Amino acid sequence: MKYKFFILIPAILFFLPAKATHSLTGYISYEHLSGYNYEFTITYYMDISSPADRDQLQINYGDGSFDTISRIEEIIMGDVNKSIYKGTHEYAASDEYIIYCLDPNMIDQIINIDGSVNQPFYIQTTLIIIDPLLFGYNIAPVISNVPLAEASVGEVFNFNLAAYDSDGDVLKY
Repeated sequence: MKYKFFILIPAILFFLPAKATHSLTGYISYEHLSGYNYEFTITYYMDISSPADRDQLQINYGDGSFDTISRIEEIIMGDVNKSIYKGTHEYAASDEYIIYCLDPNMIDQIINIDGSVNQPFYIQTTLIIIDPLLFGYNIAPVISNVPLAEASVGEVFNFNLAAYDSDGDVLKY
Protein backbone atom coordinates (compact mmCIF):
# COMPACT_ATOMS: atom_id res chain seq x y z
CA MET A 1 0.00 0.00 0.00
CA LYS A 2 1.33 3.44 -0.91
CA TYR A 3 1.27 6.21 1.66
CA LYS A 4 1.43 9.87 0.80
CA PHE A 5 2.16 12.43 3.45
CA PHE A 6 0.63 15.79 2.67
CA ILE A 7 1.99 18.71 4.60
CA LEU A 8 -0.20 21.76 4.88
CA ILE A 9 1.22 24.51 6.99
CA PRO A 10 -1.22 27.37 6.89
CA ALA A 11 -0.16 30.50 8.61
CA ILE A 12 -3.55 30.58 10.28
CA LEU A 13 -6.79 28.69 9.80
CA PHE A 14 -9.01 31.56 10.82
CA PHE A 15 -9.15 35.26 10.22
CA LEU A 16 -10.08 38.15 12.41
CA PRO A 17 -12.46 40.98 11.57
CA ALA A 18 -9.67 43.56 12.03
CA LYS A 19 -7.95 44.25 8.72
CA ALA A 20 -4.24 44.64 8.20
CA THR A 21 -1.55 42.98 6.08
CA HIS A 22 -2.56 40.21 3.93
CA SER A 23 -1.64 36.50 4.10
CA LEU A 24 -4.37 34.29 5.55
CA THR A 25 -3.70 30.73 4.40
CA GLY A 26 -2.74 28.68 1.38
CA TYR A 27 -1.40 25.41 0.07
CA ILE A 28 0.75 23.96 -2.70
CA SER A 29 -0.37 21.10 -4.90
CA TYR A 30 1.27 19.37 -7.84
CA GLU A 31 0.43 17.14 -10.77
CA HIS A 32 2.69 14.90 -12.83
CA LEU A 33 2.92 15.97 -16.49
CA SER A 34 5.52 13.65 -18.05
CA GLY A 35 8.89 12.13 -17.13
CA TYR A 36 10.18 14.21 -14.20
CA ASN A 37 8.11 17.24 -15.22
CA TYR A 38 5.47 18.51 -12.75
CA GLU A 39 2.99 21.36 -12.67
CA PHE A 40 2.72 23.20 -9.33
CA THR A 41 -0.26 25.21 -8.14
CA ILE A 42 -0.18 27.61 -5.22
CA THR A 43 -3.62 28.48 -3.87
CA TYR A 44 -3.25 31.56 -1.71
CA TYR A 45 -5.88 33.38 0.37
CA MET A 46 -5.33 37.07 1.17
CA ASP A 47 -7.18 39.85 2.95
CA ILE A 48 -8.87 41.83 0.17
CA SER A 49 -8.47 45.15 1.99
CA SER A 50 -4.69 44.90 1.98
CA PRO A 51 -2.67 46.97 -0.49
CA ALA A 52 -0.12 44.11 -0.60
CA ASP A 53 -1.69 42.26 -3.52
CA ARG A 54 0.58 39.64 -5.12
CA ASP A 55 0.37 39.07 -8.88
CA GLN A 56 3.47 36.85 -8.63
CA LEU A 57 4.97 34.57 -5.99
CA GLN A 58 8.37 32.92 -5.69
CA ILE A 59 8.44 29.13 -5.39
CA ASN A 60 11.36 26.97 -4.30
CA TYR A 61 11.25 23.60 -6.05
CA GLY A 62 13.37 21.79 -3.47
CA ASP A 63 16.29 21.00 -5.78
CA GLY A 64 18.08 24.33 -5.39
CA SER A 65 16.05 26.15 -8.03
CA PHE A 66 13.54 28.97 -7.59
CA ASP A 67 11.02 30.45 -9.98
CA THR A 68 8.67 33.40 -9.98
CA ILE A 69 5.22 32.24 -11.01
CA SER A 70 2.30 34.42 -12.06
CA ARG A 71 -1.25 34.51 -10.86
CA ILE A 72 -3.54 32.88 -13.42
CA GLU A 73 -6.84 33.32 -11.59
CA GLU A 74 -8.28 35.57 -8.93
CA ILE A 75 -11.58 34.92 -7.13
CA ILE A 76 -13.12 37.39 -4.69
CA MET A 77 -14.89 35.60 -1.83
CA GLY A 78 -16.41 38.32 0.34
CA ASP A 79 -13.47 39.98 2.11
CA VAL A 80 -10.99 37.31 0.95
CA ASN A 81 -9.06 37.16 -2.31
CA LYS A 82 -8.32 33.62 -3.52
CA SER A 83 -5.41 33.68 -5.96
CA ILE A 84 -4.14 30.75 -7.99
CA TYR A 85 -0.57 30.64 -9.33
CA LYS A 86 0.88 27.96 -11.62
CA GLY A 87 4.35 26.95 -12.74
CA THR A 88 6.09 23.89 -14.15
CA HIS A 89 9.40 22.34 -13.21
CA GLU A 90 11.44 19.38 -14.41
CA TYR A 91 13.52 17.41 -11.91
CA ALA A 92 16.75 15.63 -12.78
CA ALA A 93 16.15 12.43 -10.82
CA SER A 94 14.06 10.50 -8.33
CA ASP A 95 14.36 11.98 -4.84
CA GLU A 96 12.41 13.68 -2.06
CA TYR A 97 11.80 17.39 -2.65
CA ILE A 98 10.46 20.01 -0.22
CA ILE A 99 8.62 22.63 -2.27
CA TYR A 100 7.81 25.89 -0.50
CA CYS A 101 6.66 29.48 -0.82
CA LEU A 102 7.69 32.23 1.58
CA ASP A 103 5.92 35.60 1.63
CA PRO A 104 7.00 38.48 3.91
CA ASN A 105 3.89 39.07 6.05
CA MET A 106 0.96 37.33 7.71
CA ILE A 107 -2.11 39.23 8.79
CA ASP A 108 -1.82 41.51 11.79
CA GLN A 109 -3.38 40.93 15.21
CA ILE A 110 -3.12 37.14 15.41
CA ILE A 111 -3.58 36.76 19.14
CA ASN A 112 -1.12 33.92 19.73
CA ILE A 113 1.66 35.26 17.45
CA ASP A 114 3.26 38.48 18.72
CA GLY A 115 3.91 40.91 15.90
CA SER A 116 2.31 38.54 13.37
CA VAL A 117 2.37 41.19 10.65
CA ASN A 118 6.18 41.03 10.77
CA GLN A 119 6.30 37.22 10.59
CA PRO A 120 6.77 35.49 7.25
CA PHE A 121 3.98 33.40 5.78
CA TYR A 122 5.28 29.95 4.82
CA ILE A 123 3.63 27.00 3.08
CA GLN A 124 5.23 23.78 1.88
CA THR A 125 4.55 20.36 0.47
CA THR A 126 6.70 17.30 -0.14
CA LEU A 127 7.09 15.58 -3.49
CA ILE A 128 8.61 12.11 -3.39
CA ILE A 129 9.63 10.72 -6.75
CA ILE A 130 10.45 7.04 -6.38
CA ASP A 131 11.38 4.87 -9.36
CA PRO A 132 8.44 5.67 -11.66
CA LEU A 133 8.82 2.37 -13.55
CA LEU A 134 8.02 0.46 -10.35
CA PHE A 135 5.73 2.85 -8.46
CA GLY A 136 4.27 5.27 -11.00
CA TYR A 137 3.91 8.99 -10.35
CA ASN A 138 2.19 10.79 -7.51
CA ILE A 139 -0.12 13.75 -7.61
CA ALA A 140 -0.94 15.90 -4.60
CA PRO A 141 -4.18 15.45 -2.66
CA VAL A 142 -7.10 17.72 -3.46
CA ILE A 143 -8.47 19.98 -0.72
CA SER A 144 -12.27 20.18 -0.95
CA ASN A 145 -12.99 22.68 1.85
CA VAL A 146 -11.80 26.26 1.70
CA PRO A 147 -9.13 26.39 4.44
CA LEU A 148 -10.64 29.44 6.13
CA ALA A 149 -12.60 29.12 9.34
CA GLU A 150 -13.32 31.27 12.34
CA ALA A 151 -12.34 30.08 15.82
CA SER A 152 -13.47 31.44 19.15
CA VAL A 153 -11.44 31.75 22.33
CA GLY A 154 -12.34 29.15 24.95
CA GLU A 155 -14.26 26.89 22.56
CA VAL A 156 -13.24 23.62 20.90
CA PHE A 157 -12.22 24.21 17.29
CA ASN A 158 -12.40 21.43 14.71
CA PHE A 159 -11.78 21.83 11.01
CA ASN A 160 -11.71 19.25 8.24
CA LEU A 161 -9.92 20.04 4.97
CA ALA A 162 -11.89 17.21 3.31
CA ALA A 163 -8.77 16.22 1.39
CA TYR A 164 -8.77 13.21 -0.91
CA ASP A 165 -6.22 11.60 -3.17
CA SER A 166 -7.33 10.72 -6.68
CA ASP A 167 -4.63 8.09 -7.20
CA GLY A 168 -5.69 6.14 -4.09
CA ASP A 169 -2.89 6.93 -1.66
CA VAL A 170 -3.63 6.96 2.06
CA LEU A 171 -3.64 10.48 3.51
CA LYS A 172 -2.51 11.38 7.03
CA TYR A 173 -2.84 14.96 8.18
